[in-house]
Amino acid sequence: MTNTIFGETPYPIRSDLDQATRKAWEYLGQPGNWWTGSERAAFVAENRAARDCRLCADRVEADAVQKSLGEAGVIGAAAIISTFQRMVRIADGTGIPLDNGLDLLSADLRDEIGINGFASAEGRGRGRLAAPLMRLRSKS
Repeated sequence: MTNTIFGETPYPIRSDLDQATRKAWEYLGQPGNWWTGSERAAFVAENRAARDCRLCADRVEADAVQKSLGEAGVIGAAAIISTFQRMVRIADGTGIPLDNGLDLLSADLRDEIGINGFASAEGRGRGRLAAPLMRLRSKS
């Protein structure tokens, strides 16, 4: 069975799934806050091409990184990665403000990527989280 979105498949594709996928594809082709429609489509195409990329395949070998860097290099890389992750989490959690110099230097970029529209950028803080839904079990 051939489908324009899913390609050749031995399985029937439900019409609602086909329609939802088409809608998602159309959305991906439209411009967003950060990229044009053609750039977004190019990201998807590149992601799909990664399956056939020999360099990508070499990188996923279980011990390729360790072979390349050695055990000490892997440990060092993990330490650096975790340090950057920690710093990002602290910055996100504390809402570190921009100083005047960085504010001026980054104004055009922030406008271009739409970051000034975020609630935290406008000083509104974060919205209240939805209350978790819990299923109560009856005592039988």
